[in-house]
Amino acid sequence: MNARTATVAVTGIGGFVGRHVALALLREGYPVHGTVRALGRVEEIERSIRAAGGTDAARLTFGEADLLEERGWAEAFAEVSYVVHTASPFPARLPANEDDLIGPARDRTLRVLRAAHAAGAKRVVLTSSVAAVIYGAGRAPFTEDDWTDPQSSLATPYYRSKTFAERAAWDCAADSGLELVVINPGMVLGPVLGHEIGTSVAVVRNLLKGNYPALPKFAVPVVDVRDVADAHVQALSVAAAAGERFLIAGEALPLRISRPSSGAGSLNMRAGFRGSRCPIGWQGLPPPSMRACASSCANSGMTPAFPTKRRAVFSHGSRALPKRPSWPRRTA
Repeated sequence: MNARTATVAVTGIGGFVGRHVALALLREGYPVHGTVRALGRVEEIERSIRAAGGTDAARLTFGEADLLEERGWAEAFAEVSYVVHTASPFPARLPANEDDLIGPARDRTLRVLRAAHAAGAKRVVLTSSVAAVIYGAGRAPFTEDDWTDPQSSLATPYYRSKTFAERAAWDCAADSGLELVVINPGMVLGPVLGHEIGTSVAVVRNLLKGNYPALPKFAVPVVDVRDVADAHVQALSVAAAAGERFLIAGEALPLRISRPSSGAGSLNMRAGFRGSRCPIGWQGLPPPSMRACASSCANSGMTPAFPTKRRAVFSHGSRALPKRPSWPRRTA
């Protein structure tokens, strides 16, 4: 891809992942055209992206297009060569009717792919999720050949929505000849650009604020948002990526109740039961994405500054999702 001339459209540029994808593209010199539901937000979005640095020489423009409507998408993609579709609902709460989530997720994905094909886009990169991979017949370590079974008892409406949307995207690409690459990230954490935190980061914020009265025993594969952004850039630029899906995630980190610890390297974070001082967190050394995420929440005023006497600690789980290709693990 020619970084000087090939404009990349980024849907959902105002979201947590979308901002980082745009930042990574701009730093590589690609002109970026972001789509938003309302143009009133573009100044804040551009300011937050530019503030991260390294983007002065790259062009960033915006267009208005709503995933709920056909209007605006032809204009949004009229002069772009590539499309990165990051915009997708990730609800903090499940809807009363799962069709309110599954149908719109599929329809919005198809709307973007069809508009990209009609505009002559050379390739589309779709942000999916491990939710479309790990709740089927497969077992860890999972591969890109694994798919979530929508009929599985473990498949929530959100998992089904991601599975149906990605399946529909592959069918659309096959029927139209559109070149498609899919990124399947785990729970995306990391530094926040601006005040758009997304559902995953909201979990960290709520932990920091002690908003959870209790937590079940569960583990999630975590990935740094900067690595997710890098994966999207490579998915655009590497020719061999066409027609492939890529799992982007690290170890599955278990959430557990833990005793206060003063171990070196522990994150200064007092998150616990509402009204108590019992910390909750990932046990062991906190991953860089978690540290960056917590720092962003504190620095932006989304969470209070906690005293350093109380610490929540973290530990890495034993199971890991494979990375193909081998994405370098972030250490800072």
